[in-house]
Amino acid sequence: MTITQTANLKPNDNSGTAPNEIETLNSVKISDLTRKIIFQQNNLHPNNPIDISKYKTGVYILTVQTLENVYSVKFIKD
Repeated sequence: MTITQTANLKPNDNSGTAPNEIETLNSVKISDLTRKIIFQQNNLHPNNPIDISKYKTGVYILTVQTLENVYSVKFIKD
């Protein structure tokens, strides 16, 4: 999956990494459906991918906080 400039998610091969393309990310969180935080990082560099290959198959919630907004979206890890 790819995070774009408008924080929309575009699915691609979500079995490996999720390249991060937003310029400024205050925080990025990935949680399971029980809201247990699986991944959290503050001040994520825009060119660093998020490795989701170690996660089990299932549904997760990606929450991205920018300087102006907070975006949340569910995604499926195959």
